[in-house]
Amino acid sequence: GKFIRIEFNFAGQIAGANIEWYLLEKPRVTNQSKQERNYHIFYQFMKGADKSIKDKLLIDKGPEGYTFTQRCRQTIQGVDDAAEFEMLVKAMTTTGFRAEEQADLFRIIAAILHLGNVQFQATRNDEAVLREQVAAEKLCHVLGIQLSDFTRALLRPSIKAGKDWVTQSRTLQQVTFSVEALARSMYERMFGALVSRINSAMSRPDGKSTFIGVLDIAGFEILETNSFEQL
Repeated sequence: GKFIRIEFNFAGQIAGANIEWYLLEKPRVTNQSKQERNYHIFYQFMKGADKSIKDKLLIDKGPEGYTFTQRCRQTIQGVDDAAEFEMLVKAMTTTGFRAEEQADLFRIIAAILHLGNVQFQATRNDEAVLREQVAAEKLCHVLGIQLSDFTRALLRPSIKAGKDWVTQSRTLQQVTFSVEALARSMYERMFGALVSRINSAMSRPDGKSTFIGVLDIAGFEILETNSFEQL
């Protein structure tokens, strides 16, 4: 949900605005019902971004090729995702987003898509290992991190036990939960940064007199499998 303050000056003209957000539906990033789909930006980016941008971020498939977007609706009747993406880019440019800022946002979107495609399997000792490295290598390239650091943090993280640090192996289920939590956290932080940047662009510290508040309380989704995060 969100609360929007539309601010007016003494002449009754709009002087600025501010957005407060809360209860972002993070589970949608990794799990959707067949009747729904992930957040629109994923589909808009894959269908509308310039090929040079997608090549740089190693996005070479459509929504059906990525785990976080393939198990639900791919399209919405009457909605052109490519056209919506073009409008999004124009809106960000109008709001004052620099090309570098836009690129950083798209980098996070691409990273989440790659993260969903990283596959693991269990050994005989029930320890999780990478099934193959291609998706993980793409993810690490996009984020500018070392593959060894990424796999170590997920598969064999260091845990502090008392005064000592202990390396702990992870099961397949634990790693799956960690990947989903990481994807959701990345999206939430990106979303929060985006709203803060919009607020900064719309802020007009001088000349405000009154405001109108618009409260949008979204109803909780009724999913086939509900999670604690919805409470």
